[in-house]
Amino acid sequence: MNSLPDPSDDELAQRLQRSRGLEDAPRPLVDRAIALWSSAAAVSAPGPGAAIGAALRRLMAALVSDSGFAPAPALGLRAAASAIGRQLLFHAEGRDIDLRVSPAADGASGWVLGGQLLGPDEPGEVQVDVDAVTLSVPISELGEFRCGPLPAGRWQVVLKLGALLIELPPIEVPESGAA
Repeated sequence: MNSLPDPSDDELAQRLQRSRGLEDAPRPLVDRAIALWSSAAAVSAPGPGAAIGAALRRLMAALVSDSGFAPAPALGLRAAASAIGRQLLFHAEGRDIDLRVSPAADGASGWVLGGQLLGPDEPGEVQVDVDAVTLSVPISELGEFRCGPLPAGRWQVVLKLGALLIELPPIEVPESGAA
């Protein structure tokens, strides 16, 4: 079995120098890629007469985790579980939305929605629709928000961030005594 002799240091340096040079893509492929990108941008860009609402982008968040209203199994944590209520985690395009549904304080009826938007910092607001009640609250510079008390029912939560609307799937919240 013949083996090739080891290259000298100079030969290795020359091979390394040659390997660092990159070939350009063939010009027809570059032109085709630019044409594809240009036509896609022209289709998605609103025209000068387009309505402002048409520039909004809607995303549907995906539910990642839901604690439900089940109490914590550890005996020492049961009291804390009733104060927390329910925790939900959603994800939408690089953003995580952490929601907490807890009973209203001081014996008031209803629920309080608190949460935090984790991801790119952008000013905005959270809107919650339940039955005939609609509440809008701003998102703080730390991405936090809190609103309530809200009645039980089917909650629809939407985060409005500039030209982006993030819709969460409906959240079913039972009467306070059912938790």
